[in-house]
Amino acid sequence: MGHIRARTRALRATCFPWVVNQKTRREVARLRGIAAEALAARSLHAAGWQILAQGVRVDGLEIDILARDPGQHLVAIEVRCRHALGDATPRDLLGVRKLAALQRQRVALPGIVRVDLLFVLGPPGGERLRLIRAVA
Repeated sequence: MGHIRARTRALRATCFPWVVNQKTRREVARLRGIAAEALAARSLHAAGWQILAQGVRVDGLEIDILARDPGQHLVAIEVRCRHALGDATPRDLLGVRKLAALQRQRVALPGIVRVDLLFVLGPPGGERLRLIRAVA
């Protein structure tokens, strides 16, 4: 029953943004993140990547997607959902703390060759993806 209430709040937030409280905004952001990660995994799989795991926790850090690229390299993928990128660099978009956390992911799992950043851009239903390789 709780998940139905959460989805109702999220729908209400989408349709009536002026009636949204902070808790509902967090729930909407969480649901958008889940949808973005699912879309990213489907798109990577369709492009020939092998998805090994999603939402993996290693040393207190979460890896959104753990996959093998078409060249069979083990890659951790950070998924971000935004409306647009503009002229910002990955460092600008992620921040120093998040980049440091991504570098710690590489150390925590020695088999990881690189950490890629995958942006899901645009409004729901009209998303496009942009992959930035080797951000960490």
